[in-house]
Amino acid sequence: AESASIPATKLSFSGLGMDTSENIPGFDLYARFGATDRHSFSFRYWEQDYKGSTTLTQSVTFKTFTFPVSAVLRSEVDFRDMDFRYGYEFWQGEATTIRRRNAAWALFGVKVLDLDSELSSPAVGTSKEGVTAPMPVLGLGGRWGQGEHFSLEAQAAGLAIDVSDIRASFYEASVLARWDFTSNVGLAAGWRRWHLGAKIDSSTKVDVDATIQGPWVGLEGRF
Repeated sequence: AESASIPATKLSFSGLGMDTSENIPGFDLYARFGATDRHSFSFRYWEQDYKGSTTLTQSVTFKTFTFPVSAVLRSEVDFRDMDFRYGYEFWQGEATTIRRRNAAWALFGVKVLDLDSELSSPAVGTSKEGVTAPMPVLGLGGRWGQGEHFSLEAQAAGLAIDVSDIRASFYEASVLARWDFTSNVGLAAGWRRWHLGAKIDSSTKVDVDATIQGPWVGLEGRF
């Protein structure tokens, strides 16, 4: 993760004393159907909690609380991401790897983002804020296989919305290399970038600008 901003005072995660180099666990469920496996449904979930402590060199205002210079500030930011998608392979080539074809697909879905933040100091008290935001998602992806076991995939999805007092934009992109040991077991590794920018002008007055990116690896099981 790179940074986020909260009401009235802009702060970086590192400025709050948070370690942003942690690994992020998650899981994906994926189902394909149809005579040629053109259709698919997927569900993805991951969560990450960031905690930190620092001595302030500037005052920080969060909601109705102001934390003064030299106060010891403890902070916590929790992200949760749930993703429901339908995919349709509008182009399919010949099968090149175990149970896979060269293909290009379109994605349609809903992403539910949940963000909880908390700042506390013994001298001032504790202030909390939470936001849950469902967002529609559109995207494209493609797969290219070489030989019986190896394939490459790239995928990008996102959307921007401006509804009532909520203005938000989201995108994520990933590239991966996959090695299928058998038709039921595979290993995938690649790079993923996730970005959220949101401004909510209701009573919560939340302003978020967050990026999470880095390499990832996963073991796949299929049946």
